[in-house]
Amino acid sequence: MALVVGDATHLKGRPLTTTAPTADQFVRWDAATAEFLYSSAVTPPKTACIAFTYATISPFTIHVVAADDIIISCRISITTAFNATSTVSVGHSGSAVAIMDTTENTTLEAGDYETTRWIEYAGVDTIKLYITPGASSQGTGYVYLTLTKAE
Repeated sequence: MALVVGDATHLKGRPLTTTAPTADQFVRWDAATAEFLYSSAVTPPKTACIAFTYATISPFTIHVVAADDIIISCRISITTAFNATSTVSVGHSGSAVAIMDTTENTTLEAGDYETTRWIEYAGVDTIKLYITPGASSQGTGYVYLTLTKAE
């Protein structure tokens, strides 16, 4: 996102359109016209959040994505550490570790673990949390999945 101040006519050496932006508009680069344009067609990111425990049935659906949805990041927050060797991952059809691999977090320590991915979906898919609790009798956390739409 760029902020246009006053009567600026160029941004990063490239021309801006001559009309001034309204309060709800952003500056975006239009490759077809080779200039920056003002646009209000910006979809803000949204975050899906689900709670889980060591006893949550796996796989557990976090979110169903549609065409042009983009996964930006995934955070697993372990609030109560699991008390036995266990794994947690986030994925979709065809890969249980596509969004967050089991090697990118640990259930044995409370804390936040985050991955940043740019995964754009061409159609409907289901994002799932995969838990293998092992012999755990405790463990809780949250999954935060941040998404946006392709323009």
